[in-house]
Amino acid sequence: AGVITTHEAMRQILLTETKQKNICVIPNAIDTNQPQFKTVAKSEGPLHFGWSGSLTHFEDVLLIHDSLLSMYKSGEPFTMAYGGFNGQSEVSKAIMGVLSCRGVAKPEQYINIPVVGVQDYAKFYDAIDVALIPLRDNRFNRMKSNLKLIEAGFKKTAVIVSDVEPYKGMLRHGENCLVVKKKGDWYKHMMYLIKHPERASELAEQLYNDVQVQHIDNTIETRYQFYKSICSN
Repeated sequence: AGVITTHEAMRQILLTETKQKNICVIPNAIDTNQPQFKTVAKSEGPLHFGWSGSLTHFEDVLLIHDSLLSMYKSGEPFTMAYGGFNGQSEVSKAIMGVLSCRGVAKPEQYINIPVVGVQDYAKFYDAIDVALIPLRDNRFNRMKSNLKLIEAGFKKTAVIVSDVEPYKGMLRHGENCLVVKKKGDWYKHMMYLIKHPERASELAEQLYNDVQVQHIDNTIETRYQFYKSICSN
């Protein structure tokens, strides 16, 4: 018998809290043969920021509300996008309220991109230059995978990201991302990229290179050997 988990922090918790010792880290991986993970040229003009995620992330999205409010009031040209909007869901409409600051955003500053199926959701990154990845630092979130970071990287999208596991291991502030350590950093980092849009491209390129370790071709052998070891016991 054995257990697979996606990162070392989760493995350590499992080792401590369960009797299972055969625990293997096999990270989430991206298959670039899927059409949705092909990279496309980014749009011209003002930077496009964006957030996408499931309805369970409402509390995480609240982390960026105040900074977005200041951004909308700043007069700087930019667009904020919500990927995965579902007009039939009250929670989704509440997330839209947070991201648009309940109508403070002008029509040219904010767009909803409707929810789509699992074969197309990554196309959201084609519409943005910078992904915002807020995550509260709690036990539940620390046990998640770093999939959002990996998806953005494979789509050559820059990220502004919370300094929280499971992202910590890959974050290099100013090299492959901009890291948020305190609440006001969301505003500071967004404004910095608006003033220096070339940096968004540079961060995205480096992140793209860094996430290649989680290309599916680079994880298959580990998975195969783990299954093989189980079957031989």
